[in-house]
Amino acid sequence: MTGPAGRQTRLDDRYELLDGEVYLSGLQALVRLPLDQVRADRAAGRRTAVLVSGYEGSPLAGYDLELARQRRLLDEHEVVFRPGLNEELAANAVQGSQLAESVGELTHDGVVGIWYGKAPGLDRATDALRHANLGGSSAGGARSCWSGTTRRPSRRRSRAARRRPWRRSA
Repeated sequence: MTGPAGRQTRLDDRYELLDGEVYLSGLQALVRLPLDQVRADRAAGRRTAVLVSGYEGSPLAGYDLELARQRRLLDEHEVVFRPGLNEELAANAVQGSQLAESVGELTHDGVVGIWYGKAPGLDRATDALRHANLGGSSAGGARSCWSGTTRRPSRRRSRAARRRPWRRSA
């Protein structure tokens, strides 16, 4: 396929192309985000890493599956993907990524922690996320939390909709 400016487009461009336009789905943009963060940090002279953790049952449209498919690229950019057993443990892992500075065992200038989960998992992980918020991030690190939900239309109409057939919703 020929892309902008007549350049031949490759499928790997969605994650590897550094200049010009790339065509991404929302999911691919989420996968590219930690890669671009590391690239920006390296360009600024910082050596950072990224930890991504969350629940594999998250409705973020296969985010975990795409991260697993891009393992080689993640390894090259020091992006560590470790799915959690549940949302709470994943949130604790991301919180822990910010504690290396306080322990004194720094191997990087900072760690960016990314947590993802589904809306009910967000409720489950509230304590861990609250403690992470109170603890803050390390000087060279950061945290980001992403949550999604799947909305399924109800097959049952409300009682009011059954009584007023002229007001049915689609």
